[in-house]
Amino acid sequence: MPNPYALSHQLVFMFDADKGLATTLERHFPDMLHSRCVLYIMEIFTDKCKKNLGLNLKMSRELTKMFEWAAYKYNVHDYNEQADEIKKRSKLAYNLMVSYEPETWANAFFPGVRYVILIYILSALYSLWPL
Repeated sequence: MPNPYALSHQLVFMFDADKGLATTLERHFPDMLHSRCVLYIMEIFTDKCKKNLGLNLKMSRELTKMFEWAAYKYNVHDYNEQADEIKKRSKLAYNLMVSYEPETWANAFFPGVRYVILIYILSALYSLWPL
């Protein structure tokens, strides 16, 4: 009889860069994949472009749109082309973008299957669960 709890794919947990949560999940789900929310990263990117890099609102929004296009590319070549366009506009913005570890949010690099439906409350409840 097949195991009803066996998964046909790797588990993908979506959470921010919280080291404590990452450590806990890796301990209990060693084969899991970690994904970060592109929308959340883009929000931070826009804010840092304005505040930390000193770019105006228009340029920040343009770079964020380019960031989004790069994130949703399905192959490395197309991702790199879009990333190069960002680098032409602002090397600082490019460096900021790659500092977010594209392998956790860019489709071109992510090894697993991510789903559109996100349940943040589940990860919040899990992090409160006494392990």
